[in-house]
Amino acid sequence: METLRVYRPRLVLHGDAGMGQGYIGATALHYLEGYRVRNPDLGVLMGDSTRTVEAAIVQLFIEDKRHQPSIIYTPSLLGWCAAVSETSCSTMHAMLELLSPNDPILLHAIFDGPFSSLPCDVRSRFGLTRENHLTLLSPTDNQLLLSLFTVVYLEQSTHTPSSPIPRSTLTLHAENFVAVSR
Repeated sequence: METLRVYRPRLVLHGDAGMGQGYIGATALHYLEGYRVRNPDLGVLMGDSTRTVEAAIVQLFIEDKRHQPSIIYTPSLLGWCAAVSETSCSTMHAMLELLSPNDPILLHAIFDGPFSSLPCDVRSRFGLTRENHLTLLSPTDNQLLLSLFTVVYLEQSTHTPSSPIPRSTLTLHAENFVAVSR
């Protein structure tokens, strides 16, 4: 983000609940460890009783513009939109629109569900192109079996015939196989 010219960097991870969106989002943040990460969660926005939620959102963007490159990370997009007022959502949208197209400020959000089920104003924050949406799909039974047998094969190939595979490894893979066959 420091050297590339990216037009309004946005990324939303979405898919069925339980697909690991939170883990993948945290992994992406770990990969971008040197960047300033801000989370506009309710504690940050409503924690200071001397200012409004809208003022906290504006302050967040002012600080992010000052300390570029930065990331605005929302780990539960739908929960955030439901918890704050319409005015706060509008303020967030307006501040995103006021960013220069080349500002290296990444909007990164996590959503449990299909992208199409988000409200239109929230969807518009992530642009029209599908490049900004990462859909996590459920693997098929064949993919699960293939990954199971690939792991077993790799462990078999790393052991010499004189050294048996530890029993705990086989038990772990047997449990995975039972989970696959349900």
